Order: sequence, then structure tokens, then C-alpha cells
Amino acid sequence: MNAIFSLPNFLSLLRILLTPLFVFCLIQGGSFLLWAVVIFIIAPLTDYFDGYFARKFSLASKCGMFLDPLADKVLILTTFSTFYFFGIIDLWMVVLIVFRDLVITSLRIVFMLKGTVLKTSILGKWKTTSQFFLIYVILVISVFYLFKGVNDFQVIASYLYKFTLFTVLLHSVVWLTIYSGLHYFVSNWQIIKNLFER
Repeated sequence: MNAIFSLPNFLSLLRILLTPLFVFCLIQGGSFLLWAVVIFIIAPLTDYFDGYFARKFSLASKCGMFLDPLADKVLILTTFSTFYFFGIIDLWMVVLIVFRDLVITSLRIVFMLKGTVLKTSILGKWKTTSQFFLIYVILVISVFYLFKGVNDFQVIASYLYKFTLFTVLLHSVVWLTIYSGLHYFVSNWQIIKNLFER
């Protein structure tokens, strides 16, 4: 029970609780965008420190192994869904990203309940890092336009596609997300296959 209420798990929960506040600031636009940036600086820091404290003080737990990536997914998927609302990301991209994470998370829950931990890979970390980086890029460009007097986030969003590098980055992140999901299946295929053969 103490492991559930440990500091690493609290930080993961904090990341989840920061998500609606972050989205609220995005929707409000204007000076609230600055608060959105501050919140999105804090959120990934909680991701770093929950892992740091779990390792340093031997506070790792099954609950934490599930809660940590779940918090990342809640923050990232909610943010991408909000970006779709503003026209920054296409619907097919959001659907693929959400589908990938729902399937992987469901698999992890099933195997965790059976006492088995599926193997993760460096690709999963690259995927999450690239998604965070993409969101940072969008926020930085948005704040740049904010200081130029453009206060409407939806208008700012329409300017993003003027940057060819942004379009390349966006598509790269989406396809890395899909590829990492396929790699996850391949890496764990024998374990998954054994489950369905029982």
C-alpha cells in the first residue's frame, strides 16, 4: 500500500492532474499560452524525477511501472487531441497515435495482471521524447507569434504549416510512434502468442 502512495507515484499523478490545466491554458490563448509553456516545462520534469526517485530510493513498484507511462500518454494524447481541435494536427494522425497507445496500454494491463512484464525498447523512449519535443516546438512558435501581437491560438496554429521543418517533424513523430508500436509487438510476439495459445 505504501508503494502506491510513494513520491514517484505522486509525481506521476501530478502529471495527470496538470493535463486539464495545460489544455485550459491552450484553449484560452493569449497570455495563458505563457502559462501553458510553464506547465509543460514542469510536467516532463515530474516524468524525470519520478524515475530518478524510484531508482535512487528503491521505490519502484508495479503500480509505478503502469502509472508512469500512463501519465505520459494522458498528457500527450490529450495535447494532440487539443491540437487537432486547433487544426495543427490531422485527424488521421491523432487516430493512429491514440490507437497505438490504447492497444499497447491494454496489452500491458493484461500481462501485468498475469504477472508478466512485456519488454520495452529504446524506441519507446525515443517516441515519447519526440512527442514532447514536437509539443515544445509548437509552444515556442506560438509564444513567438504571441509577442508579435497574435493572441488567437487558432490563428497561430494556421501559421505553423508555413514552416517546412515543422511539417517534416510532425510526420516524423507520427511515423516513429507507429513504428515503435509495431516494434513493440515484434519484440514481444512470442509472449503474446503464448497467451492466446493457452
